[in-house]
Amino acid sequence: DGSGRAVLYDLGKAGSERTITAQAPVSVTLGDARRVAIVVNGRTLPAPPRAPGETLARFSIGADGNLR
Repeated sequence: DGSGRAVLYDLGKAGSERTITAQAPVSVTLGDARRVAIVVNGRTLPAPPRAPGETLARFSIGADGNLR
Protein backbone atom coordinates (compact mmCIF):
# COMPACT_ATOMS: atom_id res chain seq x y z
CA ASP A 1 0.00 0.00 0.00
CA GLY A 2 0.95 3.67 0.02
CA SER A 3 2.82 3.25 3.31
CA GLY A 4 5.01 0.50 1.82
CA ARG A 5 3.24 -2.27 3.74
CA ALA A 6 2.53 -5.60 2.00
CA VAL A 7 -1.21 -6.13 2.41
CA LEU A 8 -2.02 -9.46 0.75
CA TYR A 9 -0.14 -12.26 -0.99
CA ASP A 10 -2.41 -15.16 -1.82
CA LEU A 11 -3.46 -17.66 -4.45
CA GLY A 12 -7.22 -17.40 -4.54
CA LYS A 13 -9.54 -20.25 -5.32
CA ALA A 14 -12.58 -20.05 -7.59
CA GLY A 15 -15.47 -18.38 -5.79
CA SER A 16 -13.29 -16.91 -3.04
CA GLU A 17 -13.40 -13.27 -1.97
CA ARG A 18 -10.72 -11.10 -0.39
CA THR A 19 -11.32 -7.84 1.47
CA ILE A 20 -8.45 -5.56 2.38
CA THR A 21 -8.00 -2.22 4.09
CA ALA A 22 -5.01 -0.27 2.84
CA GLN A 23 -3.57 3.20 2.45
CA ALA A 24 -3.65 4.54 -1.13
CA PRO A 25 -2.16 4.26 -3.59
CA VAL A 26 -2.36 0.47 -3.63
CA SER A 27 -0.30 -1.49 -6.19
CA VAL A 28 -2.07 -4.61 -7.45
CA THR A 29 -0.87 -7.60 -9.47
CA LEU A 30 -3.42 -10.21 -10.53
CA GLY A 31 -2.32 -13.50 -12.07
CA ASP A 32 -5.53 -14.42 -13.93
CA ALA A 33 -7.22 -11.04 -14.20
CA ARG A 34 -9.90 -12.33 -16.59
CA ARG A 35 -11.62 -14.03 -13.68
CA VAL A 36 -11.45 -11.24 -11.08
CA ALA A 37 -14.02 -8.61 -10.12
CA ILE A 38 -12.53 -5.46 -8.60
CA VAL A 39 -14.70 -3.63 -6.06
CA VAL A 40 -13.40 -0.49 -4.33
CA ASN A 41 -15.48 1.15 -1.60
CA GLY A 42 -18.58 -0.72 -2.81
CA ARG A 43 -18.11 0.29 -6.47
CA THR A 44 -17.32 -2.34 -9.11
CA LEU A 45 -14.54 -1.11 -11.39
CA PRO A 46 -13.85 -2.19 -14.97
CA ALA A 47 -10.99 -4.63 -15.48
CA PRO A 48 -7.76 -2.87 -16.46
CA PRO A 49 -6.73 -3.19 -20.11
CA ARG A 50 -4.32 -5.99 -21.02
CA ALA A 51 -2.41 -6.90 -24.17
CA PRO A 52 -4.08 -9.58 -26.35
CA GLY A 53 -3.50 -13.02 -24.81
CA GLU A 54 -2.15 -11.55 -21.56
CA THR A 55 -3.82 -12.67 -18.34
CA LEU A 56 -1.56 -10.84 -15.86
CA ALA A 57 -2.73 -7.38 -14.80
CA ARG A 58 -0.71 -4.75 -12.92
CA PHE A 59 -2.33 -1.51 -11.84
CA SER A 60 -2.74 0.80 -8.87
CA ILE A 61 -5.78 2.13 -7.07
CA GLY A 62 -5.58 5.81 -6.18
CA ALA A 63 -6.93 7.64 -3.16
CA ASP A 64 -9.99 8.55 -5.26
CA GLY A 65 -10.76 4.83 -5.71
CA ASN A 66 -10.01 4.79 -9.44
CA LEU A 67 -7.68 2.42 -11.29
CA ARG A 68 -4.49 3.81 -12.78
